[in-house]
Parts: sequence; C-alpha cells; structure tokens
Amino acid sequence: MGEASLEVAEPAKCDELSPQQIAEISGAREESPVYGGQALMEGVMMRSPRFVAAAVRREDGEIIIKREPLKGASALPKPLKLPFVRGVFALWDAFSVGLRYLTYSGDVLMEEAQQQESISFAPDEVTFEDVGDRGVKGTHVPTGMCFMSDRAKDRAANKQRAERILRGKVVRAREKQATPPVGEPATSEQPSSLTAPAKKGPSGTTLAMWGTMVVAFAIALVVFMWTPHAIAYWLTGSVFGLFDPTQVDDSIPSGPNTVLNIIEGFIRLAFFFAYILAISHMPDIRRVFQYHGAEHKVVHAVEQEAPLTVDGARGYTTIHPRCGTNFIAIAICVAIVLLSFLNFDHWALRFGTRLAVVPFVAAIAYEILRLAGRYRSTSAMRIVIAPGALLQRITTSEPDDEQIEVSLTAMKEVVALESRGGL
Repeated sequence: MGEASLEVAEPAKCDELSPQQIAEISGAREESPVYGGQALMEGVMMRSPRFVAAAVRREDGEIIIKREPLKGASALPKPLKLPFVRGVFALWDAFSVGLRYLTYSGDVLMEEAQQQESISFAPDEVTFEDVGDRGVKGTHVPTGMCFMSDRAKDRAANKQRAERILRGKVVRAREKQATPPVGEPATSEQPSSLTAPAKKGPSGTTLAMWGTMVVAFAIALVVFMWTPHAIAYWLTGSVFGLFDPTQVDDSIPSGPNTVLNIIEGFIRLAFFFAYILAISHMPDIRRVFQYHGAEHKVVHAVEQEAPLTVDGARGYTTIHPRCGTNFIAIAICVAIVLLSFLNFDHWALRFGTRLAVVPFVAAIAYEILRLAGRYRSTSAMRIVIAPGALLQRITTSEPDDEQIEVSLTAMKEVVALESRGGL
C-alpha cells in the first residue's frame, strides 16, 4: 500500500487554490479523478482513486494530516472492474478504508486526551484572563503558550477546558524538544513531514472498533433484516389476509409475495430513518453530521472548480448524490425488486435469501449511484435519489467555518497528491 505520512497542518496550507489550478490538477489525467470522502471524529477523510488523506482537528485547534497511496479496488484485475462486478469490491474497499481512518481519528483524539491527563500544573504556573462574557484565556507562564476557551457554558467550565488543553500543548512541546522529528526540516512553505511509525499490533482503539462493528452487525441483522421481514409477514398474512401465515409449508403466492416485499422494504426504510433521526440528537453524532456536511460542500466545490477556500465552499449544499446515505436508500429499493422474484416456503429460507442477495443488491445499487452522480441534473435521477436526499437532511448538518477548513485541508492534500502523482 505504501508508507503513510503524518504532519501538522499550518495556516499557510489553507491558502486559496484558484479554479485554474484545480482544473489543471484535475485535468492532469485523461479522465478527471472522482473525489469523495467520509466524516470522521472531529475530522474528514478525502480520497481519489489513487490516494487518501485525512485531516483531524485536535481540541487545541491543530489539524493533523495523514495521507497515503491507495490500491484496493483500483488495483483489481480488469474483469473485476466490469459493471455489476466492481461494486462489491469498491464498497468493501470504501468500508475498510473508512473504518481504518475512523479508527485513526479516534486514536488522535485519545492520544490528545492522554497527553492532557499526563501532567498537572503548579498553582502559579498558569494564569487566566476573562475574555467576553464567559470565555477564559489560559496562559502557561514558563512557555508563553496560551489557549482561549469559549465553547463551554460557563466561566468555570471554560477555565477547566483551557487548562486541560494547555496541558496537552505543553506535553507535546516537551516531546518535540526531547525527540527531534524524523524527516525534512520545516520551512515557512512546507511543514515538517513525519513518517508514521510501524505498529507492532492493533491499537486498543482498533480492537474496540472492530468489536463494536461485530456487535453492531449482529444487531443490524436483527433490527434491519429480521424484524422488518417478521412485521411485513404478519401484516401481509394476518392483517391483510393475503395468505394463511400458519401454513409454513406452502409458498406464498406471487402477488402477496410482492406485497410482502414492498411492505418489508418500506418498514426497513422507516427503521433506518428512525435510527438516523434518533442518533442525530446525540451531541457527538451531531458534530459528525456537521463534518459530513462540510465534506459534501468541499466535494461540490472541487467538482464545480470553485476556489478551495472557506468562502468558496460555504455556499454549496450539504446534499450530494454519491453519498453513502443515498446508496443505502437505493439498495433498499433494489432489494424490494429483487426479492419479489424469490419465494421460499420456510421462514429460514426467506431470511437466508435476504442475506444471499446482499452482494447483488450492492452491485446494482453501486451502478445506480454512479449514474446518479453523473446524471444528477436529469429528472429521472432526481426521482431516484429523492429518498436518499431526504435522509441526508438528517445525516448532514450545516458546518461551521472551522469544520469546512478541516475538510478543505483533507481535500487539498488529495488534490496535491494527484498533481504530484505520489507522496
């Protein structure tokens, strides 16, 4: 896969790229690369077919960048890149890369939290100054480092936050002095680039993330696969009386089977809608949804060859036709059609078919999603992506300027990697 690199972004890296520069970079290949991304914890991951970069903002304001070349689906043999074949591999690649960078963002935030808790200040080592109504500026006297907190609800909370973040800044400053970074020295134009150390084993965050994914997958099977089918089966047979649900050895007639699958699909879509709506009220998830909106705005800006600045990206919508939320909505609709042609006697066989068709559903939905991105302005595609666009009203939120800046930082890294052809 190649070696990843890490660095701390500097304000200079957020300078404007002109539309002409973006066009030149995107046109460096015969076919302009398709850019996409994913929201992370306090960050955004952006990718092209050949490269990926993530930008994560620490609580003290620093933006940490990780970038690396990609192989994955782009390195598959040509037969596996054919339509209705490539989708399964592309989606697995997107899932694995996305999970890896989601884990990475968690590691960055966890490391900062550990640094903040690793030392304590003497009473006279830090001073505090009131800023605004409840904001507090903390200054570490020996080093002159300062941090202003105005995010908390009251002065006491802002004071605690300012001191906590200062502890992390001081620890990192001491670590840098004790261990000089490996790589080229930093200049005003280029920050120092640090090579990511090789890990001997999976981190605690990685193991916890995979454990959570296994449990979540099991729950998803019950909530989003088995339960909608059971409810639809009961409604179609017992409530609507289209077949006798007690006769499990007889096939469901084709007409009622189609009705069952339509009802099941709508129940599954409703369950997913309710789930997204419920988690959207969690503060941490709300911030992820804001970063999701920032990611979409910046992708729109690149596609429209707009200046890659906060002002240039802010005006774009948070809705995008190639969003993963759109994919899920399309996949549910495709499953309704496919399952209408499959009818088995026993409930276990019916449930098994719902698992068996998942790769076929994914392959078809992937192709529709590609078409939706290419022909998004047509009336037909607007109808196709309408359910996903409605769901994106929940899964994306309007970001603030700092979140757009993080998304821009990740996108600029990927655009620059495409321009250079490598790290």
